[in-house]
Order: sequence, then structure tokens, then C-alpha cells
Amino acid sequence: MVNIQIRGNLIELILEELSSSEISELQSSTIPKINLLNDIKENTIINRRNIYQNILPIVDKSLELQISSFENDNYYDDGYTFFRSNLNDINYQNKNITIPLKTFNLEYFLIKLNYGYGAGFETEIIDLDYKNFETEKLNFNSTLIFDKHNEAVHSLSLNYLNLEDLGRKKYEISESRLFLVKNNMDVKFLDLGNEIPTQVDILASKRYN
Repeated sequence: MVNIQIRGNLIELILEELSSSEISELQSSTIPKINLLNDIKENTIINRRNIYQNILPIVDKSLELQISSFENDNYYDDGYTFFRSNLNDINYQNKNITIPLKTFNLEYFLIKLNYGYGAGFETEIIDLDYKNFETEKLNFNSTLIFDKHNEAVHSLSLNYLNLEDLGRKKYEISESRLFLVKNNMDVKFLDLGNEIPTQVDILASKRYN
């Protein structure tokens, strides 16, 4: 078995719908929008629905792709890490991510950018090991994220087959940035490669540590 991880700085991107009560408060002119954003951040009782979530490893000096070989079904095997790379020697393409807003038909929603560190991607491939794994067949897609300051990996493939992230959440969040936004309903897609204010109306935003 081969285990593939991309470790380093990362961004967790989440789009959340607002509850009906939050929308009612938002539409009330007597409540400052930044106060509502603070209430939303502190309120852990309301179970909001995620309409989109993705972990995006940031391409910087901290990033490392590591590939380790284990015996199949042997959970006591310490493994052998036979490949490490900062992605400079991996084939790649620049390709933007788009989120279909029209599918969700939401006028108001939240954009969360959680900044952290850890394994932003992890997958395993059975019946491969360091002897028959061809690293030259690896390829990744990257995009600039919203503010244009961060380039992030959003997919990894082997021999043109996309590898699926196992979602094991081996990372920690150190800082968050929240955007309370209004969709003008004319935008069909939210493009991660374009700045947020050019696509939706930002009603309030704030950073949280």
C-alpha cells in the first residue's frame, strides 16, 4: 500500500447557508451587520448546512508531498517514506475552481477561510509499493485563491486518474476569516481565482484568531 500526503500550510474553504432567523436579523436595519457576524461566529448551537467545503494546501516553502510504502493491511508496519517533494518537480496545470451558486439558490450565505497547518491532502492506494510506484506519473492542479496572495493545490492525480482525499482532518486551524455576503443572483458560479467583491456583495468581514 502507498500513502500519499501533502503537508504544510493550508486553507479550509467553507460556504455555509444562513438560518431563517439569521436572515431575518440580517434584513433588519436596526442590527449592525458586523455584530451579526460576531454572533454567527460565537453561536455553535445552530447547525448550519455546508454547501461547499474543501481543504486546499498552500504552495509555499512549508509544503511537502511525501509518499510512503506500507504492507497491505499491516497496521503495525512503520512504513518507508521513499519520496519527498515541494512539488517543483511534479507536473502541474493552473486551473480555477468554480462553485455553482445557482444550484443552491441562496441570497445570503457565509464564506469561511480557515488558515491552518497539517495534512491538507491524504490518500492511499492498495497493491502499490515503492518498487512499482511511478512518481513521474503524478500531476496536480493549482489555483490562486480570492486575494491572489495564495496559490493552492486543489487536485492530485496519478496517471491522469484523480486521487480522492480521505478526509482524515489531520490539521489544526490557527486563524479564520469570515465573510457575510449577498449573492446578486446574477452570478452563476463563484470562481476561487477571482476576488470575492467582484462576484458577490460583502456585507461584513472580520478576522478571528
